[in-house]
Amino acid sequence: MKKLRFVLPLLAILIVVAASAFTHREQPKATLTVQAWFEYDGVGDPADASSYTYTSMDPGCDDATHLCSIQATIDPATYDPNDLNTAKPLEQSSNSNDITLQNLAQESEDFTIPVEDRVEFRQ
Repeated sequence: MKKLRFVLPLLAILIVVAASAFTHREQPKATLTVQAWFEYDGVGDPADASSYTYTSMDPGCDDATHLCSIQATIDPATYDPNDLNTAKPLEQSSNSNDITLQNLAQESEDFTIPVEDRVEFRQ
């Protein structure tokens, strides 16, 4: 009887531990804070994210007179992991680490001058 008094609690603990091993725990979603290159369409408002198209690399624009491309933080609301072409630049953010259209507009004097490694121009 004394053995049973120790075995039953131990058995109960083992059952709880075993059962908890099979419960589903939701993983926290990672925040997308990746910067990417976006080509400017040449006709829309440079401060509007819909005026840009995602590109997988620096388009290699020459520093000339017309806005060509920007490097900015991807807007997670536009990002589809199955289709990167849906990604658009983030327009504004309270996170100081984000590179937004609002920041780029200030740095480039409303997209009138190039900003090294972030705002490129072409002929």
